[in-house]
This record gives sequence, structure tokens and C-alpha cells, in this order.
Amino acid sequence: PGERVEVRGEVRFPGDYLIRRGETITEIIARAGGLTKDAFLQGATFTRVEIARIENERAAALAETIRADVAASMLTQETRSVDFAEISSIVETLQNFEGKGRLVVSLDKALAGVAGENFVLADGDRLDIPQKALTVSIIGQVRRQGTHVFQSNYDVKDYLSLAAGMTSRADKKAMYIVKANGAVMSAKTSWLKFSKPQQQLAPGDTIVVPVNNRYKDGLSLWTD
Repeated sequence: PGERVEVRGEVRFPGDYLIRRGETITEIIARAGGLTKDAFLQGATFTRVEIARIENERAAALAETIRADVAASMLTQETRSVDFAEISSIVETLQNFEGKGRLVVSLDKALAGVAGENFVLADGDRLDIPQKALTVSIIGQVRRQGTHVFQSNYDVKDYLSLAAGMTSRADKKAMYIVKANGAVMSAKTSWLKFSKPQQQLAPGDTIVVPVNNRYKDGLSLWTD
């Protein structure tokens, strides 16, 4: 039947396509009729079967590591109380984990001809290009989690204010930004309104405020 890829979302002709050997992501976008005027390149998601398989293997390996660590701690009497139900739940979750196979891509750079961004497709690949996003979300240890209208002159501190600030359990130094394309960047308080372009917030970004490790025991860390 040949090798196929899926192209979904904001292209003129979304659907399944047979691919030729060596065909690239920009070439398949062209075959799909190009982008619509509403395409949000920075939010595109790309998944690959092989990456999902590797994620599944890593989850299974982590499950075995947790099981072995607990067994070792019991033998050496490092811990006197073990919640076997919670451990079993964590291990079972990892064993049943199904990887998404997401590969972080920069379609805007690929289409602009930036070297190294225009990669070759493989059988089973899927590309989804959403409509333009006009929001920024903030989640985690803030008083009001939510999604807000993107403001080009706002920085991380401004969005924290919209969320009514951080809780007492927040780890301020460990904040990070999940970009619309899946990339993760540190969100230190030095992110100011006039910071470098690559450090500025953009539509579709999510600000994550994690819980401080001093509020977690070993099992909570494993769960995370």
C-alpha cells in the first residue's frame, strides 16, 4: 500500500498522502495545497510512530526502576512505611502509558528555508496545523489558573498578576514556559517586557508554576 502520512488542520487539502522516498515536511505541505490564512505555524503538532514506541519503552523502564528502588529500600530498611497501593498505581500507570510520539517542529523556520528544520517524513507521521491562537494560559501553583487574551506588552509577571499571584507551595525558581510547538523554556523572573525575542511570550504559550519539592515525599516525586 506504500508509506502514508496524515496532514490535518489549516491546509487547503487536508487528508492522507502517499509519500515518496526522501520527501520533506515542506514538500508535503505544498502537496496539500499550502497553508490557509488562519494557519498557526507555531502551534503545529507533529507525531511519529517510532518516537511513541521509544516513549512507551522508557515508561516501562521507569516502572521497573521504581519497583526495584522500593524493593531495595525495604531490604536496607531505608523506609519503614510504604504505601503499596500508591506504588502499584504508579507502576500500573507507567506500564499502561501510551506515548504520543510528539516531535517539536518549527514549521515557520522550515518554510523559510532555515537549515536543519526541513526534515524527511516517515511512514505513519501526522501533522496537525491549528488555527491561530490568541491566548496565554497559566497553570500550577497559582491562585487562579486560567487562560487569558494574549497581550504583546505583557511578560510573565503580568500574567502571574492576572492569576492573583503564586501560592505558598509554588517553586518560583522552577517556573517554565511550554511554547505552542511543545518546546520548553525556563521562565526566570528576568523575562522582562523588553527581553530578547526568543524569550518573549507568544500566543499559545502556557506558563507552568510547579510545586516546591519540599512539599513532596518520594512517592509524590515518582508520581509527577
